[in-house]
Amino acid sequence: MLLNAVFALKLEAYLALSEQKTALSKQVRDLEKQMKQACAPVVDAMGTGCSALCKCGGREYTVTYKPSCRTAIGKDSLERLQLLHPDIHEEYAETTESRRFSVTVKN
Repeated sequence: MLLNAVFALKLEAYLALSEQKTALSKQVRDLEKQMKQACAPVVDAMGTGCSALCKCGGREYTVTYKPSCRTAIGKDSLERLQLLHPDIHEEYAETTESRRFSVTVKN
């Protein structure tokens, strides 16, 4: 299918936004790294504790560091389940479909 040239502006805008998103994503990763470095000494001081209180200069900080759990089936285990118990796999596994939008430019 050949799109009308009127879409070129939209595609250029999309590409510009994509570049901006990539740059911002890098900034987010850098900030998350800095945040981990900032909280590491607090986590170390808390040890296995799940909450702590810090009072300084009229401010009170409540810190929580609670464990969380989630149950998942890894890709390898899911493949084994499909081979060994296809009936169970068929009953519980869900398949979703999506489409990915992509734009490349040739000069």
